[in-house]
Amino acid sequence: MEYSDEIGLLCSLLLNTLTGREVSVPGSFDANIIKRLVLSQGITLTVYPALKEYTSGPLAELKGDISDRYYADLVQTIRQQSEGEALLDALENAHIDHIALKGWVMKKLYPHPTYRNMADIDILVRDYDYEQISSIMVQQGYTPEGESSWMHDNFTKDTMNIEMHKRLTDDSGVIQAWESRMWEHARLADGKKHEYLMSDEDYFIFHMIHMHKDFVNGSLGIRRLLDMWYYLQVKKGSLDSKYLNAAFREMKLKSFVRKMLELSRSLFGSRPLDDDSRILIGYIAENGIYGTERTYKLGRMVSRSASSKLFGKIRSFTDAVFLPWDRMKAHFPVLRKYPFLLPVMWVKRISGFLRHADKYVSKLNYTNISESDFQRMKTIFKAGGIM
Repeated sequence: MEYSDEIGLLCSLLLNTLTGREVSVPGSFDANIIKRLVLSQGITLTVYPALKEYTSGPLAELKGDISDRYYADLVQTIRQQSEGEALLDALENAHIDHIALKGWVMKKLYPHPTYRNMADIDILVRDYDYEQISSIMVQQGYTPEGESSWMHDNFTKDTMNIEMHKRLTDDSGVIQAWESRMWEHARLADGKKHEYLMSDEDYFIFHMIHMHKDFVNGSLGIRRLLDMWYYLQVKKGSLDSKYLNAAFREMKLKSFVRKMLELSRSLFGSRPLDDDSRILIGYIAENGIYGTERTYKLGRMVSRSASSKLFGKIRSFTDAVFLPWDRMKAHFPVLRKYPFLLPVMWVKRISGFLRHADKYVSKLNYTNISESDFQRMKTIFKAGGIM
């Protein structure tokens, strides 16, 4: 299905909120598609302000249709702001070096912080100690979900979810080396002794690493693309392009970054839509900001073997359980110092799969993936600069 009119209007609404640019309304559009896109893309807080002036017609109806979600999201973002500030203060008072991540940083660049939806609050902690972090979170009223071998641990309180990161990614090699250097470039926040901010370049690198990871795992959302485009507008002329280009080249992300830049400029700038952008827009519109279980499976299959659906299934399954050595070191940093503990870490990892078998069984079942699904995802990956 062609979504150009609806996507064009949606992007125009987003730009009106962020830049004040006049809304361009096409001659005809499907308001139900716009509503579905707004809700599935997690952008109610950014779209709704652009609808406030409409008192009649389809855009006024759209405003009414999403108003309940908007006010619920508004309450949530105000609460997130309060909870986030309290957590950062608690870490500062405990003399723990940390960096707030992702949406927490991005929303401060928006004209108003309540203009951006945020799913979780993500905080990176240097010299991570689970017991220490868990104690602080419990004092703040959060319930720990248990220590994870992944890159973060989850803590919940009512509608709040906090991801306390021990590392930024589960990648190894070049990306992990960049993460170690990232702290050297970070600067202290004003008036703080333990709250750090990434350099502007490293924040953008992390944004693209995270977008790439999500894309490979079957998701691509308008909010992430809007953040990328708007960040570059705000930081125009101040970013070290040589540093960025060298990093993306070394990480083998240059083609992906180029394609995402082209797509964002087609959505929010003046670049004409090309065939690859149309493919990616259709993919975004159909699957929402977080993708689906089907796109997750397809992304894993194609990224592991573009030549064959069968080998893609096999590699996806085995990689999920039996990680290579470098990835095991990323998941279990203790292996860097004590490599002989590898068998113990295998047991820990497999026991984790067994303990949460109900969560993983459906994700590891690839019987419902067809050859046409596989070939279409290959086309999407190619359009995104992955292949």
